[in-house]
Amino acid sequence: MREWVEEYTQNPLEKGKQRCKYLHCLTGVPEQEIWEWGYLQTVSTAFVLLQIGQEKTGQQMLHVAECWSTPLSKQSFNAKNIDY
Repeated sequence: MREWVEEYTQNPLEKGKQRCKYLHCLTGVPEQEIWEWGYLQTVSTAFVLLQIGQEKTGQQMLHVAECWSTPLSKQSFNAKNIDY
């Protein structure tokens, strides 16, 4: 999920959920697991990019991760009885 940061510029939460569902359909991996892994990878990649001087992309990725961590994103997965 972390590789398409440009696609998340407009409406990061909705685009992230769409990508998550797409990856679930391709792999059969539960959406919650894809979401969590994608979030962690996005944050960690953003930090690496910031360290190597790629400020713009690093900040974009942190913005996406921040949008993904909103209560709304958690609420959609809580419907599946997943606790945070």
